[in-house]
Amino acid sequence: MSTLELRDRAVRIIKSLPVAKLKVAESFLTFLGSPEGKKVERELDIVAKMRQRIRVAEQDVAAGRTTNWREVGRPPRPSA
Repeated sequence: MSTLELRDRAVRIIKSLPVAKLKVAESFLTFLGSPEGKKVERELDIVAKMRQRIRVAEQDVAAGRTTNWREVGRPPRPSA
């Protein structure tokens, strides 16, 4: 969805809100534009990336792409 489409959709939603919900929406939008809101946005981006990495790791485990933890950091065993 383009930026213009998103803004048009947001405007339609805002126009349909009752006053009480409009006040909440205005407060939330103000927060998003504040330094605190930008900090929260960065934190949410970090969480989203972590969730994606967890999904990939779960897929790796399900596919058997794992390493025994006892073997991590040990030098390879010499061949006999």
